[in-house]
Amino acid sequence: MTAGADPAKVAKPLFTKAGWILLATGCLVAGFARGQGIRAWMTFRADDHAILRWESVPGGIYHIERSGGFTGAGDLAGWEYDFLGFPPTGAAGSESSIDLGERSAVTPVFYRLHGYEPPAGSLFYESFEGGGAGWTRFTSAGSAWSTAMWDPSCPMTIGPESPRSGLFAAGTDVFAAYAPDTTARFESPLIDLAGQTGATLTFWEWREIEEGFGDLGVLGVFDGAGNLVENIHLADGVSAGWTEVTVPLPAAAMGLQVRLRFTFLSDGANASDMAGWYIDDLCVMPAP
Repeated sequence: MTAGADPAKVAKPLFTKAGWILLATGCLVAGFARGQGIRAWMTFRADDHAILRWESVPGGIYHIERSGGFTGAGDLAGWEYDFLGFPPTGAAGSESSIDLGERSAVTPVFYRLHGYEPPAGSLFYESFEGGGAGWTRFTSAGSAWSTAMWDPSCPMTIGPESPRSGLFAAGTDVFAAYAPDTTARFESPLIDLAGQTGATLTFWEWREIEEGFGDLGVLGVFDGAGNLVENIHLADGVSAGWTEVTVPLPAAAMGLQVRLRFTFLSDGANASDMAGWYIDDLCVMPAP
């Protein structure tokens, strides 16, 4: 795993009852650690379904893993994700819950909870662990199009070894090298900057772009009507792994509702074997 990936798989037991053992890892959020665990507990319905409950942060996205046994060395083995990106649009409040189904009276089951939560005070946060709910993908007429283009819900098969954190990131085409003669756009939900006098965007990018031949990534800020406020970042060339980008949002955007638009452009030359532009863990913070 690259720097900033999921916390080490060291779990802390929080609850045990009749065949269920609940565990939790640390919580990683765009470089901010929540600590050694997420407070969680279980309740049981009359039909013997186990309900997992935990203290959540509004806007947080959670993954739940399950393991059914041990290795010969006594370590937990065979972890599988039961629930990915829950809730898809982020937690609504300070407590979340999910039905794990009917508990087994015989086989112990182990659970592990991973959280991706907005930093305190953030105006906007996106980890893509919920599949990029509210984001829009579109391309120019005549451009090549792939169903995996800027799709943060697909596991990557090309590009970076892993997302900057968690299981998902967004990229120009997570299944293949980018196509020639293509303009592909990826636009965020509205970000409310009403009352703000300044704000800063931080995100992580991974680049493998043919340099100097018309292939380029452009990040622009657009108002709610789709008008360009200002382009604030250009992506070109090859990065040394995931690289953090910090850029102030334009003064002209303050007081507006805006969208971030990531546009990748390739020229009409022969097809490249390069992976393109990937982004992960975006956060907009107000000026201090």
